[in-house]
Amino acid sequence: MKKKIFLLILISIVIVVGVIFSITSFFSSGKQLILEDEKIIASTLNIETVFSAKDSENVFDVKLRELSDYFVKNKINTAIIEFDSLKKKYIDPLYDDDFQNLEYLQKKDIIENIKLELRKNKIQIMLKIDCSNMTTDDLTEYISQLNKKYSPSGVLLENYDAPYEYLKQLKQVISKNYKKYYLGLNLEDTVDADKVQQIGGPDLYLFNNITRQEYHQLKNRSFQKEIILINNNSETFLGDLFILSNFSQLDGMILTDYTCPDTDLSLYQNVINTSKDFTKFGFKVDNQFFVSNPKEDTSTYYKGLFVTGVAEPESIVLVNGQQVKTTVDGTFGLFIELNEGDNIVEVSQNGNTIKRVVTKKSYTSSGGVISKPQWDETQKAEKGQIIKTVNQLTSVLSNPDDDNEIIAGLEKDVQLVVEDNVQTKRGGKNTWAYKLSNGAYILAKNVEFVDEKEYVQPELSYLSQEKIEDENEYITINITGKPAIISYDDEEKLELRILNSTLSTQYMAQPTQPYTQNIESRFFTAYTLQQEGENILVTLQKNPENELWGYHIEYPESDLIKVYLKKSPHKTEGDKPLAGVRIMLDAGHGGKDTGAPPVGGIIAPYEKDLNLAVSIATKEILEEFGATVYMTRTDDSFPTLMDRRNMINEVKPDLYISQHHNSLEYTVDGSKYSGSEVYYFSPQSKYMAEIMAERISQATNRRNRGHKYAYFYVLRNNIAPSVLNEYGFMLNPFEYSNLHNDIDIYNAAFGTVNAIIDIIPE
Repeated sequence: MKKKIFLLILISIVIVVGVIFSITSFFSSGKQLILEDEKIIASTLNIETVFSAKDSENVFDVKLRELSDYFVKNKINTAIIEFDSLKKKYIDPLYDDDFQNLEYLQKKDIIENIKLELRKNKIQIMLKIDCSNMTTDDLTEYISQLNKKYSPSGVLLENYDAPYEYLKQLKQVISKNYKKYYLGLNLEDTVDADKVQQIGGPDLYLFNNITRQEYHQLKNRSFQKEIILINNNSETFLGDLFILSNFSQLDGMILTDYTCPDTDLSLYQNVINTSKDFTKFGFKVDNQFFVSNPKEDTSTYYKGLFVTGVAEPESIVLVNGQQVKTTVDGTFGLFIELNEGDNIVEVSQNGNTIKRVVTKKSYTSSGGVISKPQWDETQKAEKGQIIKTVNQLTSVLSNPDDDNEIIAGLEKDVQLVVEDNVQTKRGGKNTWAYKLSNGAYILAKNVEFVDEKEYVQPELSYLSQEKIEDENEYITINITGKPAIISYDDEEKLELRILNSTLSTQYMAQPTQPYTQNIESRFFTAYTLQQEGENILVTLQKNPENELWGYHIEYPESDLIKVYLKKSPHKTEGDKPLAGVRIMLDAGHGGKDTGAPPVGGIIAPYEKDLNLAVSIATKEILEEFGATVYMTRTDDSFPTLMDRRNMINEVKPDLYISQHHNSLEYTVDGSKYSGSEVYYFSPQSKYMAEIMAERISQATNRRNRGHKYAYFYVLRNNIAPSVLNEYGFMLNPFEYSNLHNDIDIYNAAFGTVNAIIDIIPE
């Protein structure tokens, strides 16, 4: 009996000691950092979106350093690590399968390594816990484990649906063991905030949706001692900073969700600095004192002039007595207003002076005489006249007065029939446009008349479908002559309108009814042939799981048309996500075509040089990701526009990217133009242009000037999404000084690659 009593007493003592120990150890592991008298400027961090079990030790170290640098650079002092989808993970090794075999973590898991790295820069961590379906006992145990393992500065409870009284008890336990520790509660709005505050407990509240007025109402009531954070939802980091600066009385704010925006970039910056495999361009500007504009005495009708040149780096240049600071590479620019007559432009530095005379002319009146409009050499055509295109790419316009309104591009020697004549103007002269059978127009200067004896009335006798290599396909159309085809593509169908053509009798058994045929194709389920007046309409009905990425209309031989159908590329798993993706990079200009000149200097990289450099850098990065890359030029050669277009048609890439740098006239203030922009032509390229503009801007930290429509020759294809990138302005001294820096070249390249990775579907 005595033994039983002794055993019960012993068990009771053990239980009491255990309870005391559990309470004492609830918040008793390590020294945590608590910010005193500082606004909490925070960023949320989801481990799974940043780190991967596939990261090598070097990649992990770079990502960790980038994370720390990002927080320091943006003056963020608190990392809120999300446990939304990581319950128990990183706490119980049984749930840590992904990372438990990474020996380089040195027995410290991901969060421990993050905490140690951030603590070096006095950045504290808080742990955000998803409380969904958690009992108070579960939550108590969970927080206890978190604290023992990580000793955070606090916890932030999200989706909390337990009794509010528990929070008060929890805070009491915390207060007995810690003088400073954030017990935070994440709420959508202020509805329940008062109830919680009256009971007590949390000393930090985070609101996802709260107005400035609601914030001040809370602080003016009984929330003076509590910290109130706003989770700002601005789309841009600069927007977040603007809000914070205007909410000057805020206790703090969550500015961003850290998604490692620069990590991959820094990985490649690291490679650039250490690897011999990546090209070092080493562009330099000759700092011999020189005025590049005006190069000599000149005259102009313009009101102003952008005076540019190069001198000793980061020193003062005087332009007509006005101080202008040179950039790190010595370039400078200043816009000056011109008066009528002779203007003296005097540029000096360190006792050296260069003088130019710029004469501003004035327009003289012609005395009010109105001259008769002149005509070009084009001729009016007869109705029914046969014509054929004379250029490798000829525009078909919906509006004869506007070259922007292009609905199709026709190959050389395509034959058409004139329906009517329309007078229009080009280059200040009257000219003719010919109306076609589909109601569109073609400029007379782009065609020539054909003898009717040489004309063969196109008749469609057969249509078939064939599969070719790489799961792509051809639609083959047997038809006499070489008729024009106007195509239209949407989510449901691909339409081919063959002008001035007729269906053979086998398809015309019921002239008023379309002929429909089912086909086995990865792209289409059926095709329909229908005679519409003087034209044939071929409608290809798309498969619901359609993967048509692009198409190309070809005339391989007489009496034959082939429509090449290209399947969609896809990303692959692993560290080569672009394996199998074919990309064509086109470095603009080259050879005798220098492109935009540099802002200043006798010896400095021209646009053609920077275009090629960015192309080379982009190719190297793309190949690291597994892509197959084709380049229109790899040296200082000059492919013509037709050469480049022929390469696109031959290679049939998955993406085409033309790489350029922006030019300006010297009649504007070049220092006011900055940033990158992206151009597109076809609807299928618009999304790519939008993403490309965003990613390049993010990577280069240059202004995003947006994505814009343009009918540049090289963009006018339907084979693949195609864009023309303008990475920055050659005539802006401060932007130019970055454009030719190796790191900035690779920044531009990686922004391009980031966009490509985003665009290619899973």
